Amino acid sequence: MGVSSKDIGLRIKELRRQKNMTQIQLAEKLCYATERQIQRIENGENLCPTDRLAELAVILDTTTDYLLFGKELKISSKTMETSMYKRVFIVMIVIYSE
Repeated sequence: MGVSSKDIGLRIKELRRQKNMTQIQLAEKLCYATERQIQRIENGENLCPTDRLAELAVILDTTTDYLLFGKELKISSKTMETSMYKRVFIVMIVIYSE
């Protein structure tokens, strides 16, 4: 299961538009100075920082699983915490290997 910055950006753009939100409004909610960072994320030029991914998921009424992978991943409650750390680690590996 690969993680593509373009795919993540397209999902963020789609969800933002579904909420009738502008890039400026989303940037303000994330405390960015301008909408340029949102433009870069949506265009796949930059990957969304991991510390902002959870914030984006809340703002866009989705999950980090959907933003990263395009679908909801089912996990048992026993392995959820461990699995979350593994996913963040995997995403960081992917980010730094691009």
